[in-house]
Amino acid sequence: MPVAMTSRQRLFGALRHEAIDRVPISTYEMVGYNPDGYWNREPSYARLARLIREKTDCIYMYSVPFLYRIHPRIRVEKEQREAAEGTETRTTIHTPRGPLTSRTLVKPNLFTTWTIEHLLKDEEDVRLYQSIEWVRCRRPDYDAFHAMDRRLGEHGIPGPDLGDAFCHVASLFSFEDYTLMAYCRTDLLRELVVARHAQVMESLKAALEAGWYGLFRIYGSEYGAEPYVPPRVWDALEKPFLAEMCALIRSYPNAYPRIHSHGRYRAILPSIMACNPAALEPCEPPPDGDMTLADLKAEIGERVCLMGAMELKMLETATPEEVRAEVRRSMEMAKGRSGYIALTTASPISVPLARRTEENYFAWIEANLEYGRYERQLHSRGSQTPRRRGQSARGQVRTMRRSRPAS
Repeated sequence: MPVAMTSRQRLFGALRHEAIDRVPISTYEMVGYNPDGYWNREPSYARLARLIREKTDCIYMYSVPFLYRIHPRIRVEKEQREAAEGTETRTTIHTPRGPLTSRTLVKPNLFTTWTIEHLLKDEEDVRLYQSIEWVRCRRPDYDAFHAMDRRLGEHGIPGPDLGDAFCHVASLFSFEDYTLMAYCRTDLLRELVVARHAQVMESLKAALEAGWYGLFRIYGSEYGAEPYVPPRVWDALEKPFLAEMCALIRSYPNAYPRIHSHGRYRAILPSIMACNPAALEPCEPPPDGDMTLADLKAEIGERVCLMGAMELKMLETATPEEVRAEVRRSMEMAKGRSGYIALTTASPISVPLARRTEENYFAWIEANLEYGRYERQLHSRGSQTPRRRGQSARGQVRTMRRSRPAS
């Protein structure tokens, strides 16, 4: 008798390029089982949130705790004021060599934060930043992850989430200042990346040692993509560090590295693949990206699970018929025999949720359910639930590690 797959089985099956019943569907940041998400608290999102829980496959994004903070002897001041556009926060770090200042803005009914003044502006600021002393924090509450995982159950898989050192460093600057520094002072930026990478690796390893597993989302790669900077910047500031992160994740059971990178892939794709990721997303279609899902499936689809490529701007502006047609095209390009997860490239941040966006999300989910089905029948022996780390089928301690998937 055929056996229906759970979301957990379906997602792990896609990552492992195994036979599954249909293409998994992920609504990205909109995690249906996260009670703290605004989409699960705002009335205008209620119908969509219910559909997400009922019909999609949850990848529960969960931040990996960063283990370092600025030493208490360094004074950090925060001032908040109400401005015309929203709430502005000014942060001043009094480094041993002088002050550094940044400003952020939060606008009403928009769930995101804009940086309107970045911490670093020039090479002198870099030297000030390098004088900051960092100390390791006390052990975070890693057990909360496991409580989340138990609540999630068969509805999905954990998605631990962290920025790499490249992301930490590049985001200290405005994008204009970052690109100039990347072109002219790659060596100076590399000093910052090397220092931060050691902290990132400690944070990642501590979570893995605490039993965290699932699909680890690593973000930062897009800072090294064309047309902003040449591939040499990616190779200098990202490649060796990202490769080390991917190797560490893969050395633990049921743990898969997922590279998050918007924009163009073609020039950096060989370097991305040299890092040995398990998944790549959000695979934006041209003109925002420079490779279609068909291009990616043909070049790397046997080695990497592709995740994408429904752009949020289409969900916000198109018609349901256009959304359905785009889903059908995506399935024709990337569905294959397995190794594809339907994913939005971003999630809405505004309240209330626009009616058109809601209608298009409904169309997107239903179209993926229709066009994402695989014809073959799956039987019980081919659809076992991947075991959580530290448990056997009966809940006993598991000591064997899984072998790495072929790359």
